[in-house]
Order: sequence, then structure tokens, then C-alpha cells
Amino acid sequence: MAILVVFGIVAILGVQIKKVVDIAVISDSFPSFHVSNIPFTLQTLQIIFPYALVMAGVGLIESLLTLNMVDEITNSKWSSNREALAQGTANMVNGFFGGMGGCAMVAQSLVNLNAGARSRFSAFIAAVAILAVILIGASFIEQVPMAALVGVMMMVAIGTFQWVSIRVINKFPKSDIFVGMLVVVITVVLHNLALAVLVGGVISAPVFAWDNAKRIRARKYTDDDGVKYYEIYGPLFFGSGAVLMENLTLAKIRRKL
Repeated sequence: MAILVVFGIVAILGVQIKKVVDIAVISDSFPSFHVSNIPFTLQTLQIIFPYALVMAGVGLIESLLTLNMVDEITNSKWSSNREALAQGTANMVNGFFGGMGGCAMVAQSLVNLNAGARSRFSAFIAAVAILAVILIGASFIEQVPMAALVGVMMMVAIGTFQWVSIRVINKFPKSDIFVGMLVVVITVVLHNLALAVLVGGVISAPVFAWDNAKRIRARKYTDDDGVKYYEIYGPLFFGSGAVLMENLTLAKIRRKL
């Protein structure tokens, strides 16, 4: 409705504004199968492989995050391996028709779920509907003002954001908050989501290892001779070792262990 309202205002008042056709031309026909004439050489692989690796990594991460989110909302459990295999196969076939690589998206999935969808059939219906709209109304879509699309995207972002998380952000681990803010800053400043995800993963790994190493437990018992025994559970390395010795010192252990 918002798109139609903005479209009508622009058409009636004759406002000069950037439209979809100024960004890209939308074809109203089916794409044809073709194999790109690219030399199969090591040099070609060296050029393509880094970009392919980045796209595959970002796509898989986004898809798995979306899959986990959908599982939590619908109380279901889907196979991540099957999702990754289906996505890879679809992108490979899509390339032979001149299409762009794609993956599951959090925002679109939330909109779909909020509309009442609870099965994969809804995604199929959405794809068929988009295809029909493009084939039938390509000329109309090209005249849609970009301002209308920006407004719709902003409302989708506002509607899908979990605002309750702001009230409980002080309960999150400080390390998670830092990593999240760092990923956002890198994405906004450098416009490189792949790099932001990579940096976030690299920083999260040692932080998780450090936090996990400090979570050690000890079970204490005393035998008939009055000797105390402490059974330690959990990973033990230089970080957790210092915590362990500190706890033993605070316990004021004086007798034989």
C-alpha cells in the first residue's frame, strides 16, 4: 500500500525522483540457459576462488542463523546439512541462467513468519509470486520510486528488530556486546560484511575459550583418615589454573590434600 501511495503522489505531482529503472532494467522474460565462455585456467581460479569463498561463507552463516531463528519461533528442528546442500545446489544451477547467488535471509523470513507461515511451502509460494509479478508487471516495477522501497525496507527493519533486547542488554556478557558492536562498526564503515563476520568469529573464538576455561568445578570429600580430596571437572590451563589456586587459597586449606 505504501508503494502505491508514493507511486501515486509522484505520478500526480510529477516529482522528479530516482526510480527502479534508473538502477537496473527488469526483464519480463525467462532467462535462457548458457555456459559462460571463461578460460578454465589456474589464473581464473585464483581470481574467482576468493570471492566465491567469501560469498559461500557469508551465505552459509546467514542461512544457518536464519534456520536457528525459525526453529526457535516454530518449535521445530530442520537439518542444517540439508539446507546447506539445497542452497549450494540451487546457486550452482542458478549460475547457468545468469542469476545471482542467494541465501536465506533473516528479515524476509521474519516477515514470512509474522504473516502466519509455518512450512516450507510458503517459501515456494513466495518465489512463484515474485516470479509472476516480475513477468507480468516488470514495466510497472521499473517505475516504482526508490523512496518507496527505502521506506518499506525501513519499516521491515523496525518491525523485525527485537526491541526488548535493548532493555536486557545489561544482562548480556560484555564480550558478546563488544563483538556485536565491532561487527556493526566494521560493516557500516568498510561496507564489508564478510570481513566483519570473519573478525567477529576470530575474536569470539578465544573469548569463548577463555570464558569456558574458567568454568571449572570441584567436588570435595574427606576419607576416614581426615584427608580431603578435590576432584576437578573442566578444562585446566594457565587461565583456569590461576582461578583454581585462588579458590583453594581462599578456602584456607592447611591439611594434606
